[in-house]
Amino acid sequence: MTDKRFYSILGAAILVFLAARVLYLSQLFDSPVLELLVLDSDWYYRWAVSLAGGYGHPPGPFWLGPGYPIALAGLFKITGSSTPELIVITQVVLSLGTLILLVLTVRSLLGRTVALVTAVIASLYAPWVYYDGMILSASWILFLNSLLLYLVIEHTSLVSEKPHDGREWLVWGIVGLVCGASALARPSILIFAVLLVAAVFVWRLLPGRVLKMSVFVAAIILAHLPILVRNWQVDGSLAFSASSGGINFFIGNRAGASGKYDELDFVQSFDAWREAEGYRREAEARTGRLMSITDASSYWAGEATRDIFADPWGWIGLLGKKLWFTFRNEEIANNFSFEGTAGFAPTLHRIPLRWGLVWPLAAAGLLLIWPLGRKLLPWRLHNAAYLLTCIIFFSSSEYRFPLILFAFPLAAYFLVELWKLLERRTWGILALTCSIYVVGLGIANWPSRELPLITRPLMDYRNLGSVANLRGMYPEAVAHYAHALAVDDSDQISRVGLADALWALGNFDEAREEYERAGVLAPDEISGQPTEAFLKEIGTLATAGELDSALLRFDESFPRAESAPLEIWVARAKVEARAHRYLEAYHSMLRAHRLDPVSPEWLYFAAEYILETDDAISADSLYAEAIRRYPAFAPARIGRAFLAVETGNIQQADYELGQLRKIRIQEDSVLAKVDSLERLLGVIYDRR
Repeated sequence: MTDKRFYSILGAAILVFLAARVLYLSQLFDSPVLELLVLDSDWYYRWAVSLAGGYGHPPGPFWLGPGYPIALAGLFKITGSSTPELIVITQVVLSLGTLILLVLTVRSLLGRTVALVTAVIASLYAPWVYYDGMILSASWILFLNSLLLYLVIEHTSLVSEKPHDGREWLVWGIVGLVCGASALARPSILIFAVLLVAAVFVWRLLPGRVLKMSVFVAAIILAHLPILVRNWQVDGSLAFSASSGGINFFIGNRAGASGKYDELDFVQSFDAWREAEGYRREAEARTGRLMSITDASSYWAGEATRDIFADPWGWIGLLGKKLWFTFRNEEIANNFSFEGTAGFAPTLHRIPLRWGLVWPLAAAGLLLIWPLGRKLLPWRLHNAAYLLTCIIFFSSSEYRFPLILFAFPLAAYFLVELWKLLERRTWGILALTCSIYVVGLGIANWPSRELPLITRPLMDYRNLGSVANLRGMYPEAVAHYAHALAVDDSDQISRVGLADALWALGNFDEAREEYERAGVLAPDEISGQPTEAFLKEIGTLATAGELDSALLRFDESFPRAESAPLEIWVARAKVEARAHRYLEAYHSMLRAHRLDPVSPEWLYFAAEYILETDDAISADSLYAEAIRRYPAFAPARIGRAFLAVETGNIQQADYELGQLRKIRIQEDSVLAKVDSLERLLGVIYDRR
């Protein structure tokens, strides 16, 4: 094949590769997928915006790998933009680089024809298109891993007999840095690093192996050193990257695990911070001692280990289920699903190739390519690492995605060799490889009752509704929850979310019907009822300065304390505070807190009121509890800082100011208080 023909066919494949993504993104940009980011996508995006704005990392040890948000923050700083659209366009450019690196590697090892077929398969593979449009680290990891494999295969003597000059150790240093960068996004590639070092020493594969592997490992550690230092400073732990490993191990290996990511009842919300806090608090409740997130992660890993030893045969069966999930055609999500995205971007369903068609071809190709042995070692170790990730933790589409870097070339090799086998009439090998393909096709696509339920977009619509509710986009929330209930009419969470949205829109009668269908009580008996007029009457009296009359009306209308809902206690506390009856206001706000223990707001107001009685100890305790419940609640940190200044605890005030600088504060009045605090501390330090 001539160079001109090779590059012509490759150019056509690249055009298809890009055209699929242009069509997909044109649909995605008009959808709520990038407008209402959910779970990990939302966390990564807000984290990156915070870094780019100079607000630093979230407090505590890293729960998710910091590599992806750090890269996004760099992108935001370079371009001066921070839109989700910029991220996915950049990911398409990176994926084009991945394709080129993959083609170059395959051409070197398996020839031009296999490289071109690999490019065609890659351009028609729907899950890759899907991940390029997600605010997730998958496309970045794929690029880094393809670069790593290209460097190892093309520029080291690991798989080649040709001699390399004495500076090859520098290449291994670069490989280590790339490996470290990938591990900062997700640590799975560290399994590859361990397997690679072990293989090199067990099989004596590299000349000068001690120096080269030492440089390789040192470069990985160097890439992680800032993370190690920070985790030690904020948590006293030596977490190499993310601190969620033990909890992920628990999710995937505990008694009752399903083999995929499971949502457990004691975690109220599965965005990154609340998930971490949920596991930490549950660990504290079970052990009766205070724990950091890293301590909790170790605790949950221990719990899973005990479950494994208590039922080893059950655990072996669980491993088999994880493998079955991994080799199925369906894309099992742990963020926003393939099917949910395809509902907004139908182009995904028109792109023909899926995992269940590709890996059976790859399995057949693996038999044919086996004699190449050592040349395939980096690919084999890479695949082993990501298969082990799915087995050690849990199976998900995102975890198995990097397997395509070996699966595509294997599938292409089979298709090319199949023609040669037919020409040579090598019927035995032909029958065996085709049998492997047919069996693989059956495993990947055999009808299943469970998997259609797992991969349906119920969670996607529910999460979109939840984010829309939080942002006050109530009509949109109603639409998303309605879609979720169309998928599963019995989903109570979506039913309650729909009721909440209707309630916020003032459709109280419809909302009460939905609450009743969900089997939960409406938020109160006031809204839309005569009692709402009562609150307006109280507001009118308070505005006119008739505070005693307003309080008398509270006593007349709610003679029994237990009959008063949240809004009544909040309103009463504010009237009592205006009347300078601060102790009564404090007790009323604590009543509100008992009715809504999740919100930090009532604790904050209670602290403000009790402080008016000169009870600084109780006020500080309430501020601290509000902060513990929601570390980014700026008013509580401001109140505690000013109180610390008054009591002479300048170190505490300085700490709170440092935390406030990390919070993205929108309200001008709150920002003004932060500025006042900063000026006050500046004056104090100048006097010293």
